[in-house]
Amino acid sequence: MFKIRAPDESPNTDGIHIGRSFDVKILNSDIQTGDDCVSLRDGSKKVTVQNVNCGPGHGISVGSLGKYQNEQPVSDIVMINVRNPIIIDQEYCPWNQCSKQNPSKIKISKVSFKNIRGTSATKGVTLLCSKGVPREQLEMSNIDLKFNGAAATARCHNVKPIVKGRAPICVA
Repeated sequence: MFKIRAPDESPNTDGIHIGRSFDVKILNSDIQTGDDCVSLRDGSKKVTVQNVNCGPGHGISVGSLGKYQNEQPVSDIVMINVRNPIIIDQEYCPWNQCSKQNPSKIKISKVSFKNIRGTSATKGVTLLCSKGVPREQLEMSNIDLKFNGAAATARCHNVKPIVKGRAPICVA
């Protein structure tokens, strides 16, 4: 078993950071960090993360995309018994160092979740967007996530995603 440890209060301590990589396997590991357990950045393809214990940080994250031109998508996503398979959280406040009184002023645009399948350990998808700025072009297509054998749902706040093909239905 591979182990990574960092104090839970230490900021920006990703356990494993992957970008522009193909056919990476992270297996049978214990990763305890204050930030992302495993972070997938642009160009990550066919990455397997299996039997990995994450905590107390954020788990496995796909993020920090859209900052630079010519970024490559993260692709080939299959989730098995994942607690929070898809989350956008614009009320995210690490270590309670911010105020949720003021909505985020970060504009989310041109985000797509496509061809994601697997099982969820929770009811599904959370899209919690800021009421302070409009969202543009948030697309969900061909998403086949199951929770206890039934289709997963999406909890959507301040956003109506463009749905193409199969995708979780937004509920309040």
